[in-house]
Amino acid sequence: MRKALLTILAAVPLFLGSCGATETIKINGELEQTIEVFSQYTDPGVTFPQDKYQLIISGKVNSEILGKYRIVYSIYSKDGELVKELNRFVNVVDTTSPTFEQKQGQEYYVGIVYKASDFITYSDNYDAQSNILVSPTEFAFTRSGTKDVSFQLTDKSGNTTNATFAITPKFDFEELAKDVSSKDRSVSYTTSQAGEAGTMINVRFGHDFSTTKSLSYYVNSGSLHYLEQYPSGLGTYASIQVSAEFGNFASANLSFHVSDAGDYSVGFAKIDATKTSGSVNSFTSTINNLNLQESSMLEECNRNLGSVLTNFHTYMENTMRLDIY
Repeated sequence: MRKALLTILAAVPLFLGSCGATETIKINGELEQTIEVFSQYTDPGVTFPQDKYQLIISGKVNSEILGKYRIVYSIYSKDGELVKELNRFVNVVDTTSPTFEQKQGQEYYVGIVYKASDFITYSDNYDAQSNILVSPTEFAFTRSGTKDVSFQLTDKSGNTTNATFAITPKFDFEELAKDVSSKDRSVSYTTSQAGEAGTMINVRFGHDFSTTKSLSYYVNSGSLHYLEQYPSGLGTYASIQVSAEFGNFASANLSFHVSDAGDYSVGFAKIDATKTSGSVNSFTSTINNLNLQESSMLEECNRNLGSVLTNFHTYMENTMRLDIY
């Protein structure tokens, strides 16, 4: 940064000693000037008969600090009489936008919340980084695939830069579960081995043990399963599970499971789980060890399906920050 200060002279006697001097007294240049912060300021001065008068300048311009500065030129006769006073106003402004540089070699994950500083380093020629307004303040990838990330950086003078770049995040459910559970005490997760299905990551929501709500992910198959369990009128308890690969929930598998006295009945169907409402007209297949009427199973399943789908969307979109598509 360059410094430029107009040094004030307490008194500057200037004598031309020329027979061509006139009575003209005027300010040189513009009455009001504008300069960029940190630039060098040169005072144009004033014109006056130097063989008859003396000039005193007061006021200063500090080009390192934004603001409006006043310079006063006072013209005095040799007898000390104020003949004329002229003023100049100098505006020190910042018209330079913030700058940024994208970070290299970083990995980003679907569902995790990031800030601009996770993607870029940024600064301003005048304002401290803490004074740069960043919008949006947070960003999360809600689905897989390459996506443009954009942040607007605005300094205190209103100069704006748009930082836009493409990022391809990874979908890593364990990384996401770890991040969510570290920030939300109502969410916990465990990992286990599920035979040929490989590693299973289970995320549990809430502390209400009368109703179990969980989301499981099988690493080998890439399938996600939302399970909600509740008391049942057909048995001891029932559950509805919605399953699909991430990104294929428009054609999800549904299973309605009733347990009682160590045995169970279950009905299977296809649904569009991208919606929060719907019903099952019939099961594509059933396992009916409890000898339940299919109509009774369908009635209880549909009575609870809307609530289950709503909860599924709430946990996926708000807690896990994942799109259901």
